[in-house]
Amino acid sequence: PATPPSIPAAGMYYSSIDENESNKISVYPNPSNGVVNIQLAANNDISIRDGHGREVMTQYASQGILTIDLSDFESGIYFVETMVEGTVIREKLILNK
Repeated sequence: PATPPSIPAAGMYYSSIDENESNKISVYPNPSNGVVNIQLAANNDISIRDGHGREVMTQYASQGILTIDLSDFESGIYFVETMVEGTVIREKLILNK
């Protein structure tokens, strides 16, 4: 017989969502027509990669909102990346022009 899933002890809660705000970036609007806002919780380098993983842009960004213009880029799937405490944080971006 199959083993039933375990139930956490009283007072313990599990979540698959990383609640550490310093690891979060937000990319909007998504999909975008070219102008994109990237919200960061800390100062860091931002990389934009195309769907093949090639780096197409790198920029240093301060904590807050960075607005970048990708209207010269072809429509497609891109990834916005930053590194926080040795971990790559990646958000998918769809560019529709």
